[in-house]
Amino acid sequence: MYDIKNKLFTATDEMMSYISIRLNLSQESFNSLKSDLLSYLKLTIKTMELNIENTNPLLDKIKLRVLL
Repeated sequence: MYDIKNKLFTATDEMMSYISIRLNLSQESFNSLKSDLLSYLKLTIKTMELNIENTNPLLDKIKLRVLL
């Protein structure tokens, strides 16, 4: 199991540091983005740990539009 308490928070902080240098976000937007990123990463890791296939039914449609 991934060490969510330490490594995930550290990784999220590092990503947000990188983002804050490049984007001019309000504190509210920054905090919201950080919270959403952390939630997304937790869910992604849990999905991988449980060997749940991650499918996106719209992905093929998106790829087709990009290629056209």
